[in-house]
Amino acid sequence: MREQFNAYFAGTLSPEEKLDLFTALENDPVLLQEFVRLHHMWAIIGMAPLETDDAWSTRKIEEIYRQSQRTKTRRFIFSLLRYAAVVALLITTWFVAGYYQ
Repeated sequence: MREQFNAYFAGTLSPEEKLDLFTALENDPVLLQEFVRLHHMWAIIGMAPLETDDAWSTRKIEEIYRQSQRTKTRRFIFSLLRYAAVVALLITTWFVAGYYQ
C-alpha cells in the first residue's frame, strides 16, 4: 500500500487507482492515519531546500513564516478590539446612566 501512496503523491496513479486508494482509506482508519502522515512528510520534503532550488524553497519557508506572523497579528488586533468595544460600552453606559439620574 505504501507504494500506492508514493505513486499518488508523485502523481502517477490512474483515476481508477485513485478511486481504489480513496475507497480503502475510507474503510480503514489506521491506513488513513498512515496516509496523512506520509502526506505531511511529502509536504515537508517539498519545502526543504534543494541544491538546485534554494531560492524557491527559501521563499516558500519565508512565505509560511510571514503568514503565521500575519495570523498572530490579526488575532492580537481582534482581541484588542474586543476589549476596546467592552470599554466603550461601559463608558457609554456610565454616561447614559449619569445623564438620566
